[in-house]
Amino acid sequence: MEELWNRLKNWLAQHAPEILETFNPPASPEDIERVHSATRGLLTDLYEFLHFADGQDEGCLLNYWGLLSSRNILYQISLMRDEVVPSWKADGINLDEAEVVGPIKLTLWDENWIPVLSDGGNLMCLDLIPELDEGGEIGQLIQWWRDGTATEWVSSGFRDWFSEFVESLEQGKIVLNSEGYSLTRN
Repeated sequence: MEELWNRLKNWLAQHAPEILETFNPPASPEDIERVHSATRGLLTDLYEFLHFADGQDEGCLLNYWGLLSSRNILYQISLMRDEVVPSWKADGINLDEAEVVGPIKLTLWDENWIPVLSDGGNLMCLDLIPELDEGGEIGQLIQWWRDGTATEWVSSGFRDWFSEFVESLEQGKIVLNSEGYSLTRN
């Protein structure tokens, strides 16, 4: 992860320093341990990344998506568990009435989905309970839409997503958008 982080930092420093400035310093050991504990120690690549940058509290990385800080990861976990899902249940929403695309558990939300990116409402999560018999992998990245649109498989994991992202930057497949505040696919 260090090599990927350094490549991202170098690219951003040359082409989009304003986005580089949105990254937080490394997470504290205590914050990394809290995330580690909340995710049952299954997301090594995420913990390693947090040693270099504690996400972004403001700003966007790709389109409207920003990387969540360790504290925002924990906040999103508790928000979904303690407020959103109980309100759905109180409103009579059946969590099993969902649509998924890829090797993802058929549910509207599961507490084993760990948010790592957000666009302010929708989330990209690392999945701790994939459908293994359908080719899913623990830690796969999935995209969850707040409006109930199908939850979709994105990548086999955080490292794979991050590696593909950095390589796409270096190859010119991702560029600074016209407003200059985020990156977008070319």
